[in-house]
Amino acid sequence: MCSENTGSDQITLLIASADPSFAGSASRHAAAQNWTVKIAPDGVSAVRDAKKHSPNLIIMDIAIPGTGGLKATRKICQSDIIPIIMLTSRDENDKIAGFTAGAEDCMSKPVSMRELFMRCKVLLRRFDRIKTKAEKKDEGNEILRFGSLVIDTLSHTVSMNGEPVHLTPTEFSLLTVFAKNPKTLFTRTKLLEEVWNWTNAKGTRTTDSHVKALRAKLGSKIIKTEHGVGYVFAPEAEEISENECENDGFDSNKIGLD
Repeated sequence: MCSENTGSDQITLLIASADPSFAGSASRHAAAQNWTVKIAPDGVSAVRDAKKHSPNLIIMDIAIPGTGGLKATRKICQSDIIPIIMLTSRDENDKIAGFTAGAEDCMSKPVSMRELFMRCKVLLRRFDRIKTKAEKKDEGNEILRFGSLVIDTLSHTVSMNGEPVHLTPTEFSLLTVFAKNPKTLFTRTKLLEEVWNWTNAKGTRTTDSHVKALRAKLGSKIIKTEHGVGYVFAPEAEEISENECENDGFDSNKIGLD
């Protein structure tokens, strides 16, 4: 993982794309950052190279030949924790499928190289912070239980009905923010600050896409939408454990509103 020095030559980027024009342009931008670049022209190669080279970051084209980007992403995420930026069409369903498969971020093609590599740097910084937190010995273990949903904040694991649920690090961070503040109304702006450390991201649908991915994995009712405002983590009443806020109403003074 990298720290704030995202220009370090210790960074390895895997570009999974069969488009030579895109791969060449992305390689040149990565080289300008002194990053090491590996190129995989198909899904099978992407899975193999992710295991072989242990890259710090992967740019994955959803339309990559072979297994396809979605299947390649799922395979990589089954055994490795590597941030993946998925390049998709402009169809929202493609983006949701990308997030559900395990991508940390999705961008519509054609992409701006400047924006793409800014997102790469943001992901690297975010993962570095997650790694640093996980390595702190004084954090202690905290288990959050909501009926059949169990969240271990130290080991970064989630289970439901006794079965493990695979979440990306960003999905886990988002779920943890919600779970530590059940029934608190969060605006999209506040969630972007808490999880992504973005202070100015007008117009982005990043929060909405990650919430949809969480709902797909944990159930559609676990996060409720307050239309025009934001989201509330509100498992059904019988599912709430001792972690539940004592107030039955939304605690809008606690964290949520702008």
